[in-house]
Amino acid sequence: ALFIVPSIKARRWRTLTVAGAILIVLLVGFSRIALGAHYLTDVLAGIFFGLLWLALCLIAGKPMRRNRLPIPSNVLAESGAVLVPIQQTGEGVQNPLS
Repeated sequence: ALFIVPSIKARRWRTLTVAGAILIVLLVGFSRIALGAHYLTDVLAGIFFGLLWLALCLIAGKPMRRNRLPIPSNVLAESGAVLVPIQQTGEGVQNPLS
């Protein structure tokens, strides 16, 4: 959700994405308790440390998002540049080991 939410424009879909991520975390935590793999304190500690890690990633990622400049879509049109896909064939490639 951390990577998807910034690219979603509609507020409703952003809310649904975050709610879906929270629901998955809660369901996984509940299943770990229900299966007897972990105690409640283990799951709560995992959620707590996961939230700390998420906060750290959000704080560290904020300067990167701010410094990134958008590339105007008309740059290629104004310069006359054309993107051409290049397909490499096996011909003409020499093996340096032979």
